[in-house]
Amino acid sequence: MKLGEDPVLIEQAFTDYMKMVNKILQRNAAYKTTWTPDGQMAAFKSPEAGVRAGQEILTALEKFNRDVSRLKTPFRLRAGSHMGVVTTDDETPMEKISDFSIDVSGHMQKQAAHDTLWISEKIFERIERRDGFQNSGEMVDGFKAYVWKPVRGGG
Repeated sequence: MKLGEDPVLIEQAFTDYMKMVNKILQRNAAYKTTWTPDGQMAAFKSPEAGVRAGQEILTALEKFNRDVSRLKTPFRLRAGSHMGVVTTDDETPMEKISDFSIDVSGHMQKQAAHDTLWISEKIFERIERRDGFQNSGEMVDGFKAYVWKPVRGGG
């Protein structure tokens, strides 16, 4: 994605991308977040908020790539989510927490196709708005995975 691009354009695009994502995470009450070398991790108090944040980020990506980023290659994402009780304190950075629920989220993300959100059946069963989700036909760490992708061409 960065190959052959102007370093100034790269820096600006990634700064703008991080601002967009952080704004969406704040709006959806993410209480713990961290940036990894190739992505973002966030924790939410409710499955609904986490799913909504993932959907908003993926939906915003089309407009971001068209109107904000000046890179030749568009930003493409894979998102995954699972839920569970994670025992931690406010001071422990998210990237330092080792927990099965976090691992399942990461495995959902790794299985996902670009520009989709994969959620575990545990989350799917608890959210009210299920429109647009389909059973992926895949199992991830023993959980059915459901997939959602934004409708393109309108953002």
